[in-house]
Formats: sequence, structure tokens, C-alpha cells
Amino acid sequence: MNESDWLTFATYHGLDYTDLLTMEGLARTAQLYYNWSNGRAFWGRDSMANLFVVSSKQFGTEIFEIRDGQLTINLNEEAMRGIWNYYYVPYISGYFAQHGRFRSEDVRTGEILAYVGSTVSAVFFPNNVTIDGATHPIEARILPAPVFAGGQRVMVNQGAGMVVTMATSEERYASLVFLQWFTDPAQNLRFSASSGYMPVREAAMDAALIRAAAEEAGIPLSPVTYETLTIVMAAMRESTVYATPPFIGGPEARIVLYNHIQDKAVADRTEVLRLIENGLPREVAIATFNTEANFQAWVTDLYESLLVAIALSTF
Repeated sequence: MNESDWLTFATYHGLDYTDLLTMEGLARTAQLYYNWSNGRAFWGRDSMANLFVVSSKQFGTEIFEIRDGQLTINLNEEAMRGIWNYYYVPYISGYFAQHGRFRSEDVRTGEILAYVGSTVSAVFFPNNVTIDGATHPIEARILPAPVFAGGQRVMVNQGAGMVVTMATSEERYASLVFLQWFTDPAQNLRFSASSGYMPVREAAMDAALIRAAAEEAGIPLSPVTYETLTIVMAAMRESTVYATPPFIGGPEARIVLYNHIQDKAVADRTEVLRLIENGLPREVAIATFNTEANFQAWVTDLYESLLVAIALSTF
């Protein structure tokens, strides 16, 4: 989060960081910011697929469940309504936004004040914000990712992957030796310090060890990256850490989750703005899309889109 500009806004409204711990509180805060800032969005999110994965687990459901080798798609009603009410509706209302490829870019250009992203995004968090041609320095604040009120605290476990391709037995053995070396804490700590990725072994799950490794190797470790890794490690000890199971069509299914509600939110936000420009009151324009029928149609289309993507997959 851009703490520098947050403090000005939060002081005016008497807010503190606890207002950002839940999706519900985040949406309320974003509405206040929109009104206070003359129509600027407050928040954005990277990796929309993980919003579905984590939200489903928060309400006790795996969105992709493998049992006896069979895949079941579970669109938990409570989770889907949470995503609709506290992502889609704030988005079409202008409280949330997405402009650049990553949300750290949107912070840099002043389009948003805060976002949820991966630990790696901390490496790219800006030191300055430029709005309407004027640039000012900012400080960062790292907070745990918000959860739905009443939901379990769940964190998704994923990252960049490595594969061993078909090759000679000697080459495959060499690949395994390299992976063993690379994931050893001595190497993995230095990699975490330089990249912002979390360590992969329990023995390396210590921010102080990452800082020591960075100093020993002469790797510049930014305060934002260090604080991010520290807070995430602490949050992992208090959360259920979850990874989606692998299945044929999994990559295609994640693409659907990544794009489905975001594409709809962007398109409907554009239509809301058009209706407002044509004279319809803002509240009426938003209410035109925030209906039970629209919600049910979205859930049905999401389910069918997932089925099609998985059925057409060849991997």
C-alpha cells in the first residue's frame, strides 16, 4: 500500500489498518476513498484466479476437487457471492480498478492506492507516484491480504515452476542434482533475497536468514521486499497454506478464473459510465448490473466456461 497518501485519507476519516483486514472492510474503505478523492479507485488485485481459489477455501470448499481420480468443480455459493459483492460490485462502482499489466504499475501512476499481489511484486513497488504530471515520493506499508469476514484464513501456495524434460538418463539425473542444489537453503536464501520469492524449505523460512544471506552475497535487499517476506512468513504460521491439485486442463481452467469476472467487471464498468454520461443517476446505473439475475447468469456462465476449457484441453 502507498502509506504516504493513505495516511492523509485515513486521518481525515478516522480509519486505521484494521479497516483493511476483510474484503467487506476494504470495500467500505474504497467507497469512502472514491468519494473523498473525487472518483479515484482505491484498490486492485493481481492473479484473479487466486481470488477464487482462496475464497472457496475460506468457506470450506475446494473449487477444483480431485476424489478417486475424478475432478469436481465446486462453485461455493457463499464464496461466489462474496466475490460478486466485494469485488465485482466495487469494481463497476469505480472503487477498484485495473489499468496496467500489474497493480504495482497502477500504484506508480496513482490509479490505485493499494493492491494484493505476490511477494515478488514487492520488488517492483514504486518509490514515487506520478499524478497529472506531478511526482511525489511515497513510503510503502505491507499488510496481510484481506479475507472475507467469517472465513478461514487461507493462503495460496504457488510460484514459478521448474520442469525436467524428456532427455537422456544422464541429463535427467543432472537436472535432479541441480534442483537439489538450487532448493538447498544456502542457495535458496540468496535467490529469495534477490527475487522476492519465498523460500521452498522450512529450514529457510526465516526473514533474518534471508537478510544475512543477502548481506553475505552483496545482494541489495529492499526494505519493502524484506518487510513483505517477514509479514508473509508470519501470516503462513497462522493460516492454512493451500495449493490447487494438478489435473488435466488445470492451466486452461486457471485462465478462465483469471479472466472471467475481470472481463465482465471491466465491460460492465464501461457500460455504467456510458449510462451515467447519458443522464442516468449513478446509483441507478450500478443497480442495473447489480441484480440477482445477473449474478446467477454469471455463475452459470463461469461454470460452463470452466467445463469447456477443461474438455478442450490436451494437457
